[in-house]
Amino acid sequence: MILRSLFFLCFFCVCCADSYVLWTLGAVIYYPPRSTSAIPATSAQSRCDAAAVLRQRLEPTPHIFTCGGYNIGVRYAANGTLIPTNRTFAAFANARKYSSEAFTMKSYLESKWKIPFTEIGIEETSFDTTENAELSALILYRLALLHTLPKALTVGVVTNLYHMGRALPDFVNANHNPSVDFEPFYVEDWVCLIPPTPQLDWIQVIVSLYKKLDLPHCDVSVLEGIMRKRAAGNLKVSVAQLAESCADGL
Repeated sequence: MILRSLFFLCFFCVCCADSYVLWTLGAVIYYPPRSTSAIPATSAQSRCDAAAVLRQRLEPTPHIFTCGGYNIGVRYAANGTLIPTNRTFAAFANARKYSSEAFTMKSYLESKWKIPFTEIGIEETSFDTTENAELSALILYRLALLHTLPKALTVGVVTNLYHMGRALPDFVNANHNPSVDFEPFYVEDWVCLIPPTPQLDWIQVIVSLYKKLDLPHCDVSVLEGIMRKRAAGNLKVSVAQLAESCADGL
């Protein structure tokens, strides 16, 4: 905890010069068989990769926040399987034996994308999206009091299309700082720009994800078409046009 506190102070010594922070929302993580290290599942990995792509494209280069608490045994099992929600004291206490979503995603960004330790902050206490927004608002408010924020800051909310409809209003409603604006960055708009490999083709992965989600009004073929147009260089199109029809409504 002392090391993480020192990191937190170090991170915000350099954060104040930027006008953008990419707030990368948490999702399920899991431990592969016989592994002692957690890795992000599909949604969490896609959010990390989208944040990394955005970091390469935005000027000045933004810092990244990864979010999400200790939810193994609370919302899902160590293998990533969803379980009935357990909000007992024992469940939350026991969850600390495992990694948090935020720390797992941060480690992934450091390992895969070689993003420096001092450029990734974490919020690792939240149970769900609403708590994530509320705790993030407190962090932003504290930074404003400490004068470590620029006068105008845009928080880029990085999450999946199906999730943004719930997440963005939570962040806007929880915000205490009038100098902070929020901008949605849809994961699907950005991971499609990553060249496919035999190991990972994000367009195919996203299409499979939305077919599995089976959202009643979401036209997956239109979603795929938009991503393929962006991958071909047409960045004027965006999955934002599907924001209502592809929201999960949870």
